[in-house]
Amino acid sequence: MTAAVEGGSRLTELELLMKNAKGKMVADLIRQITELPDVYRFQKYLSLDNIQELAKPDGNTAIPLLTLFSLGTYKNFKENPAAFGALSAKQTFCLRCLTLASLAKQSTHQKISFSVIQKELDLADKWQVFDFLIEALNYGYVTGKLDEPAGYLYVDEFITRDVAPEDAKNISAKLETFLSACSNMLEHTKAESLRLDEAKKLNAQQKSEIASKVEAVKVQLSDDLSFNAGNYGMGHDMMGHSKMDSGSSPKMVKTRSKSSKSGGQAQKMNRV
Repeated sequence: MTAAVEGGSRLTELELLMKNAKGKMVADLIRQITELPDVYRFQKYLSLDNIQELAKPDGNTAIPLLTLFSLGTYKNFKENPAAFGALSAKQTFCLRCLTLASLAKQSTHQKISFSVIQKELDLADKWQVFDFLIEALNYGYVTGKLDEPAGYLYVDEFITRDVAPEDAKNISAKLETFLSACSNMLEHTKAESLRLDEAKKLNAQQKSEIASKVEAVKVQLSDDLSFNAGNYGMGHDMMGHSKMDSGSSPKMVKTRSKSSKSGGQAQKMNRV
């Protein structure tokens, strides 16, 4: 059985016990849960009624401890250790890993220097930093690459911790702003779509009108050509008749000439 499966089974067992636990047993269960390296979120435990009851006695550290693991850092613990009680070695490691995840979230250019990690996690030297990071990477709090010569952890991914109430309000406000921007963009897109549809309809109407005009011009041109062709045929026929009429006159003249010639011969004969 792998460590992840063992941790998941142990967590399920502790959560079942947590639902009905009272008093000191609840505090002991909280200690055990905060020692598990595969637990990243703790808000759900803070909302349980039997845990909220622990807030009544003065000096009880169970709820501050859960809050520290939910939202705090190892530096917060070092600033006021009495408020949380002594941490076991497993709790110390888990809190440092959770702090590393927070550093990864805050990092610029997705890299964290070994010197920052050493300071924030209160580690002795860079060798202790390097050993800690190897173990934290193995547990999956962050994924990335270690650049030992340069002294940097290059982060690819990191686990997501609980969100503080004030941060939740900021996130909610940002989401509302984002949704408003999306809504405005959607309205603009709809208006632009309607405008394009109208332009498309107008363009189609104009094309139809132009096509109708072109067709009308074609018909007119065809009628004009037919009319001109008819007129040309009639004119050709008339010219043919005129030539025939003018060609008959010489024949008549020639006939008359023959008649005149015959008459002259008659006169000559009479004279003889």
